[in-house]
Amino acid sequence: MIAHKVLIYGDVNMNILDGSAVWAASAAEVLARAGCEVTFLLKAKPTTDRLLAPLAAYQNISLIDPFSDRLSRFKSIFRKGEVLSVDNAVEIIERLHTQENFDAILIRGGKLAPVLAESEVVFGKLWTYLTDFPQSAAAMSDRDKLWLGKVAAASHVMLCQTGYLRALLETAIPESAGKCELWLPIVTDPEVVVSPLPNNLGTMQQPISLVYTGKFAPMWNTLEMTQLPRLMKTRGVHINLAMIGDKVHVSKDLPTWNSDMKSALQNSEGVIWHGGMSRQEAMELSSQSQIGLSWRDEVLDASLELSTKVLEFGSMGLPVILNRTTMHEELFGADYPLFVDEIESIEDVLVKVNANPHLLEQASQIVSAATENYSITAATKRVEQLMTRLLPAPSSGVQAFVNTQKRALRVAVASHDLKFFTKIAAHWQGMSGIELRFDHWPAVNRNDAKSSKAILKWADVIVCEWCGGNALWYAKNKKPKQRLIVRLHRFELSRPWPETIKGSAVNQLVCVSKPYADLTLAKTSVPAKRVVVVPNWVDTVNLDRPKFADAEFTLGMIGASPMRKRPDLAIEALEILRKSDPRFKLIIKSKLPWQMPWVWREESERTAFRQMFERIERSPLLRGSIVFDDYGSDVPNWLRRIGWVLSTSDDESFHLAPAEGAASGAVPVLLPWPGSDQIYDSRWIHQTPQEMADFILETTRTGTWKQTALIAKSEIEQRYGLDLVNRDWTKLLTEDLPPVN
Repeated sequence: MIAHKVLIYGDVNMNILDGSAVWAASAAEVLARAGCEVTFLLKAKPTTDRLLAPLAAYQNISLIDPFSDRLSRFKSIFRKGEVLSVDNAVEIIERLHTQENFDAILIRGGKLAPVLAESEVVFGKLWTYLTDFPQSAAAMSDRDKLWLGKVAAASHVMLCQTGYLRALLETAIPESAGKCELWLPIVTDPEVVVSPLPNNLGTMQQPISLVYTGKFAPMWNTLEMTQLPRLMKTRGVHINLAMIGDKVHVSKDLPTWNSDMKSALQNSEGVIWHGGMSRQEAMELSSQSQIGLSWRDEVLDASLELSTKVLEFGSMGLPVILNRTTMHEELFGADYPLFVDEIESIEDVLVKVNANPHLLEQASQIVSAATENYSITAATKRVEQLMTRLLPAPSSGVQAFVNTQKRALRVAVASHDLKFFTKIAAHWQGMSGIELRFDHWPAVNRNDAKSSKAILKWADVIVCEWCGGNALWYAKNKKPKQRLIVRLHRFELSRPWPETIKGSAVNQLVCVSKPYADLTLAKTSVPAKRVVVVPNWVDTVNLDRPKFADAEFTLGMIGASPMRKRPDLAIEALEILRKSDPRFKLIIKSKLPWQMPWVWREESERTAFRQMFERIERSPLLRGSIVFDDYGSDVPNWLRRIGWVLSTSDDESFHLAPAEGAASGAVPVLLPWPGSDQIYDSRWIHQTPQEMADFILETTRTGTWKQTALIAKSEIEQRYGLDLVNRDWTKLLTEDLPPVN
């Protein structure tokens, strides 16, 4: 097992017990448990060890205090003062990476990330975790999208706390597509559990004990919490409230709030303020209460974050009073008895609990079961799997090169468009033994000659994604000892480049399917023995997401222009389906034809699409049953709505959409375009729209949709899984694959 070297900088003060600091400590602990060598860079001079002491117990965690000279190995980074500025942190991270050559640099912070993203030193090494940005696409400004896009482009991976945050980034920030991974909140395995409920709960002799831990801030309702013991007494319910934490917010809009909060903590009836504590001490004290509080201002109901405190309370079996939100209902269920909403206030919930104490036992069971997946044990397992996928061991060919040359294999990727290559590049970016650089071409036939010449001088292997001007330039200029790999798509076969390329300079010409490899052989000057097939990759892990409830009756189509994609045939199948079952609908994710000038200027295209839209309007069966979604990179999230992915084209080189649909848990349904039977199993291929509809209806009527989808998913994973495709592409860097014929 490889001991990956990881640097963590959370841009948080580890002296203050809040969610951000707990996140950083948990991340370090999980990475250490997963076998990584962790370097933890502190932002602030330590004044307490309550969060750091547990980390010091790990031999594979090095705590770096930049305000001390105790570690001479890192003496070049030390600074005067007590807190690092963003610029200081960036400089230190660059120096540490230059010295240590980390496999990954895990960062957090919306102020730090865009500055660090400008650094060439750490480009491609960042594992970026962000929550401090507008949490809806509508609220994001162009400026927000710009800096988030730059951060995503510079990052190896974007870590998302919830599926909701992942979906938002994928939808709003195209640069994040294919880079988003879940990094769920982490809670320590509890050493304590809540005590049994006492008798006479809610009386003066036995008040209900509430607890709050964390920061004190206006939107967190912490000032309002201090009034609860007094308010509840007027309703005949006796409670006391323990409050743990020492970070009191200063509000510009509420200038007296800080002093009001401190006064309330010290003087409110029934409130005991314990100040700051270690995480373990806070959990031990919390376990002595009957209810944890995570009740917040309703403004925060739209947040896409999940409170770590809620999960920590749940891990101990401590019931939590919290706002009713979609995310909380998914976590605890819509029937969870301690939700605060527009119907029941927090006072109402406490009155209800006082009258029915058994609700606490019910809630305890619910929160315990719901939080098991967030334990540090479960998180360690997830991180181990993530490391295996994102930081793979070098292939035998790469390792042999490193052993011989005593340096990394230098790989350059030249392209005007990397949308089909992102996961392959990311695989190489994470692999030790490979140094990866990019030659970005502004257009298919235009480059920055200076940049390309620098790449040419540097590289051992050059990969040209698309057989366009990039391939012609490198084939003409490459050195004899350099290896040139070119991948060709359908688009280039109607252009002159495959014929005019200097074929003898190409070591491997890669096609995505045998039918198109055969077409390529008839056109290219590249020797036949160098033409190979490596299929498109399908990221089955990223696409495997829960389906929406109505997915079984939702058809999907990705790409409907030009008309050779034959959306009219998909619409014909839908019309047949709706004659039998009006629940069926069709969602088409595509640019519209008038958004593609090269399509819309053709009279035949305009006529065909006009007729199609007129048909939709005229047909009572179709009207209101077809949705056109914007074309975009958020395919994994979009596919959650889809139960059937259609492929009705006249021709395709591979057509990735049905494969991605199958990986997501949808069923692929194809018409027989040339070569489809060499890419997909015949069970998914039908001769007419009528046969497509019959297959779909029969599957839904017999209740076998989920079972059929699982068969398709397994087939795609075995044929086109990302691991298999990455293996072949990495082989190509150092050796030839068998020719197509």
